[in-house]
Amino acid sequence: MKLPLLALCLGLSQASAAVLFTESFETYTPEGPPSPTWVVFNSETRVVTGVASEGDQSLFFRNGNPNFHYVRQVDSISLPSGENLVISFDLKARSASQSPDGLNNFQVDFGSGYETVLVDLGAFDGTDSVYSGTTITLPNTASAGASPFISYTITIPETYFGPGGLDASSVKLRWSTISSSNLEDFYLDNIIVSSSAIPEPGATAVLIGFVAASLACFRARKRS
Repeated sequence: MKLPLLALCLGLSQASAAVLFTESFETYTPEGPPSPTWVVFNSETRVVTGVASEGDQSLFFRNGNPNFHYVRQVDSISLPSGENLVISFDLKARSASQSPDGLNNFQVDFGSGYETVLVDLGAFDGTDSVYSGTTITLPNTASAGASPFISYTITIPETYFGPGGLDASSVKLRWSTISSSNLEDFYLDNIIVSSSAIPEPGATAVLIGFVAASLACFRARKRS
């Protein structure tokens, strides 16, 4: 009885999403731009060492004057077929004195121009959201205190970008700020783009079975 149960536990633990793209800014020269993978519109935006959510480097997003600034990808990411798109990244304000608006926009381009996904990424706010064409505006609930890296995760359904929707085959990412404040300086790190399987009909029953199997695994490990 224990052997099949162990095999089931191993099978459950190995299930994971397929990673399509990652960026931790570790391979770039410190104090330089993240080229050729990224384009920055603002010469003060650069890779820095010693502040990171993963590894030792991140991208310092400098808003040095009250103009539009951005960092965007050069090459597109191929989209999954028959699966949802999941994008996650970490963001940190330079100090507690930063504006609560944070880095104003996260945007995607499915081939017909950039569209805004998230607005008002508060320096102290994290989110796990679903985007299907309607812009998600986050609440500005930042308060005084040290700012850690905050993780954001956005799922974009295949019904939006795939057949019957935009019918896109690739996507590019962009982070930008349009604030008039000179104080909005941020660190961007740990960008992960992956695919996520679309639940089949009857997924609720599968989920219940998964939870039951997970509980059985947990109990089996406690007994061993």
